[in-house]
Amino acid sequence: MNILPTILSLIVLIFFLVKSADLLEDSFVGVSKKLGVNTFVVGFLILAMTSSLPETFVAINAAANDYSSLSVGNIVGATILILTLVLGLSAIKNGRTPFRGLYSTKEVLISLAIIYVQIIALIDGKLVWMEGFFLITIYTAFLIYIIGKSRVLDLSKHRNGASVPLIFAKGVLGVFGLIITSNLTVAQSISLAHQISIPPVLIGLLGISIGTSLPELTILLRSHNKETNTLAAGNFIGSATFNTAVLGLLTILNPTILRNFTSLVPAIMVLSIVIFMFSLMVINDRDITRREGFILLFTFILYIILEVFLNFR
Repeated sequence: MNILPTILSLIVLIFFLVKSADLLEDSFVGVSKKLGVNTFVVGFLILAMTSSLPETFVAINAAANDYSSLSVGNIVGATILILTLVLGLSAIKNGRTPFRGLYSTKEVLISLAIIYVQIIALIDGKLVWMEGFFLITIYTAFLIYIIGKSRVLDLSKHRNGASVPLIFAKGVLGVFGLIITSNLTVAQSISLAHQISIPPVLIGLLGISIGTSLPELTILLRSHNKETNTLAAGNFIGSATFNTAVLGLLTILNPTILRNFTSLVPAIMVLSIVIFMFSLMVINDRDITRREGFILLFTFILYIILEVFLNFR
């Protein structure tokens, strides 16, 4: 079977994905300058949501097709990937990822607690609509708290920047580019997985989660100064936290008993360990150092090895 066309199409899609992330990054840096909003908070509130749209669309499609397990694997896998691979690489690339100011240790720990609620909701292998309502409620409450703390319309910090139409155009093109290219990348990744006979459980946990996390990875690669690095850090934590709301949406749309739940158990256990590790790192240093970044990256590699070992025995 010839897999070369699939690989080439993936390379092209990833190229346009990088360009889309670049447009969106420029747009929201421009918004933060125009409104005088803290760049980290702009990343957490807006950029995190837009870059998490692929996970959202996967959840909606999975619910419509009564295959929620695929989306749950995507959500759990993407959350692990962000907290280990993405934030680990961010710390390695920039020397450290600080959490201070408007989004300090307290807010990071609250975010991790909200992420941990995903595990509580999934631990029994069932999706109950009341749990979904609770997941969305706690995420919304945290958003209100962040907005209230950030002084979104602090006009005293207003600065000139790019024109509003240009900012808006870049944002729209970036969002649509990320949505389209991310979903096409996921489709091609799934096709490639079938061609090389990767077990289905790995498609949700690894294949789709990596595909839908490509916006975060490309934003990391395209962040090139202190301001955009701050925006990227807010995006990463915000995306992982937003996955709680995505799980809530999935649960409300399709309350069900998860199929093949045992295949998700190792990933859920790894996510619990990662949240605990990340909490200790933030509490001890108030940031993620380069050394801790390597630890997070090594944890992700171990997670991949574990999943491959369990599914290829």
